[in-house]
Amino acid sequence: MDVTEQFPLCGESILGQMLKKQGIHVPHERGLHTRKKGRLKRRIYDVKGPNHIWHVDTNHKLIRWNFIVAGGIDGFSRLITYLFCLDNNKSETVLECFRHGISRFGLPQRVRSDKGLENVGIADFMIANRGSGRGSKLTGKSVHNQRIERLWRDVYTGVLAFYYTLFYHMEDEGVLDPLDEVHIAALHYTYLPIINEKLEIWKEAWASHRMRTTKSSPRVLWLSGQMQNPTGLEYVDRNYGIEGFGVENNDAEQDEPVINSVSEEIITDACRRQLDEEVLNFSIDNNFGIPLYKRVLQIIKNHTKLHFKLTKQFEISKAFFKGKCA
Repeated sequence: MDVTEQFPLCGESILGQMLKKQGIHVPHERGLHTRKKGRLKRRIYDVKGPNHIWHVDTNHKLIRWNFIVAGGIDGFSRLITYLFCLDNNKSETVLECFRHGISRFGLPQRVRSDKGLENVGIADFMIANRGSGRGSKLTGKSVHNQRIERLWRDVYTGVLAFYYTLFYHMEDEGVLDPLDEVHIAALHYTYLPIINEKLEIWKEAWASHRMRTTKSSPRVLWLSGQMQNPTGLEYVDRNYGIEGFGVENNDAEQDEPVINSVSEEIITDACRRQLDEEVLNFSIDNNFGIPLYKRVLQIIKNHTKLHFKLTKQFEISKAFFKGKCA
C-alpha cells in the first residue's frame, strides 16, 4: 500500500523520512512563508542535555473505543523514547511502557507529567531509583507539559486520525457498537497490533525529520548531546522543563478515568487460540481490516455464548447438589 494511503494526514517532513527509508528521495520544496510572530511572550525552554528530563503523558483521542496511547519524549532532543497504544491506562501498564523506553535510552534524571493517576507507578519508580527531594518526578498542569502535548497533535494527525474516522464509519455502518464490550474486545484484537505498528513507523520517521527551530533532527540532537556527556543539576525548581506562554490557567484539571482491559475479561484462552489460527487467512489491507474485524467478532460471540451456557449449567448443577445435600 502507498505510504500516503497508510498515513494520509502526515506532514511533508515525516512522509519524506518514511520514503527515505524505502530508498525514495523527495527534493525539499523551498519558498515557505515565514510564520508571523505571536503577541504572547513564550517561556524559554531550557534543558541541559539528553536524559535530563522526559515528558510523559497518555493520549485519549480514541478513548471512545477504549484505546489509550502512552508516550514519552526527551525534553532536550525531542526524541520519542516510547510510544504505545494500549487497551487500559492502569499505572502498572504505563510503567511497563516507561521501562521499555529506559531499556533503550537509559534512565532519565527527571520526569515531568500531569497529576493523572496513571503516572503513579512512574513516580514511585523514579523516586526509588533517582531519590527523593531532588525533583525526580515533577508534576503540574498539562499546559506546562508542552513538549508531549505538542507531540500529541502530530501523533493524532499522522496516525490516530485515520482510525478515529474509520471507527466512526464502522459505527455508521452498524458493525461496531462502542457500548458493547464484545465489540470492543474484537476491535482491540483486530486493530491494536496494527495501530502499534503504524506508531512505530511514525516514531522512527519522527526521529529523522528535520525540525524547523533547531535545523536538525531529534536523533542527531540526541547523539550529539550524548557525546558531550552533560552533567545534570542537583537541584531543580518546580518550573524546570516548562515551556509555553506565560499565562496561567487556574481551572482545575479533571482526572482521566481508569480504563481496564476488556479483552482480558471477554476473550478466553480457547477463543484466543482459535483467533490466532484463523486471522492468518485474513489481510488487514482488505477494506481497512473490516472483514477481519467481523470474523473476529463472530468468533468471540460464539465463545461468549458457549462460556455463558457452561457457566449456567454449572450454577444449576451446583444448586441441585446443594439442595440434595440439604
